[in-house]
Amino acid sequence: MSAVYSARYISDRFLPDKAIDLVDDAHESKPDELESLEWEVMTLQIELESLKNESDTFSMERRNKVEQELKEKREEVAVLTGVWHTGRICGLTRDLKHQLDFAQRHGQFELASRLWCSTIPELQRQLPAEGDQANRDQESPLAMLHDRATSNNISRVEAKATGIPV
Repeated sequence: MSAVYSARYISDRFLPDKAIDLVDDAHESKPDELESLEWEVMTLQIELESLKNESDTFSMERRNKVEQELKEKREEVAVLTGVWHTGRICGLTRDLKHQLDFAQRHGQFELASRLWCSTIPELQRQLPAEGDQANRDQESPLAMLHDRATSNNISRVEAKATGIPV
């Protein structure tokens, strides 16, 4: 999918580099749910700023409502950002374990030691305990995490980069 979209829409680079870059961008990009919430928070902040100078009753009521809604949205963003960060740490840990395996097989014992004794354990300490996480079902925020870039992620990144809806 990446090769098809990149060949069709990106003209300033060549295959396979542009297809690989597209997959990397899709894998690293924020989930749609998180981006949407961040956009809503920004919109509410703008509205709140415009209401701060108003003193009529309607504006004051609206300001209170916007402040409450902004607080709720910020809490949701914090939760989803934490989940997304956790997923990225899991992916990084998995990649480092592959590097550890490669280093051990090729006799790079200094690198293997550093990965085994400090880098991987430090990342694993940043992860929440297994029992602290909700099950990975559709109702859980963890449902937005993917182990790999999907065709939807790739098409979204492509559309955002080129301005052309896929």
